Amino acid sequence: MVFRSFTALCLACLPLCSSEESDLTLKVEGTLHSIRLVKVTVEGTPLWVAVHETPWELYDTLIFKFDQKDGKSDSSKADAVTRPTKPYVAADRGFGHNGFPAVSVSFSGAKSYCEWLSAKTGRTVRLPSQSERESIARQATVDPSTMTEFAVFADNAKAATQKVGSKKADALGLHDLFGNAGEWAVAADGTGVLMGGSFEEPIGDLEVTDARKPSADWNASDPQFPKSVWWLTDAPFAGFRIVIEDAP
Repeated sequence: MVFRSFTALCLACLPLCSSEESDLTLKVEGTLHSIRLVKVTVEGTPLWVAVHETPWELYDTLIFKFDQKDGKSDSSKADAVTRPTKPYVAADRGFGHNGFPAVSVSFSGAKSYCEWLSAKTGRTVRLPSQSERESIARQATVDPSTMTEFAVFADNAKAATQKVGSKKADALGLHDLFGNAGEWAVAADGTGVLMGGSFEEPIGDLEVTDARKPSADWNASDPQFPKSVWWLTDAPFAGFRIVIEDAP
């Protein structure tokens, strides 16, 4: 098992810094938050992958405009991004908030976050494609016989997500690539699929190729009309992880 070290501090004027060529810290300007990433070669191309699923404190920054001062952020481009509306119910379902993966997030909501973070940092932040997500999962080399050490799934989840990073890092240095929150990826036709399994699923369903297409049932109890495009009231398993394609 390979464990990687990360440098948590970076110059405030630089949105991206590195301790090694393969380890990066993305500073979210206007906040105290940063995102750790590792480089993974995917389909012959380097891709920087977030170590953790996107936690609530980062998604809240987008939703509630915590990055703005006097109504404006440090980036006019970020201010122009369409931000998801505030949830009308507790989207975290009482699982836990700061440090826990953002869930009940729609494909549109995850893409909006990537657009906002791209504008904030000047980097190309996006969701992985379905094939990229499969490649990353294969390289994680988690043996099914030891999955309980690396994943939050139905048998050990206590019917809720757990804090990001609660389980061991895999061979790439990533946490929760399997289980905990499912992660949005972009299918070949441009639609969203949820990959990696979640806390609701049995260990046998945490497959590299597992890709769930969204269903109307995931938002069936939303009483709004039209139903929200940002939140999935009945999908407390839907989260996401970012990748960056143009880091130095």
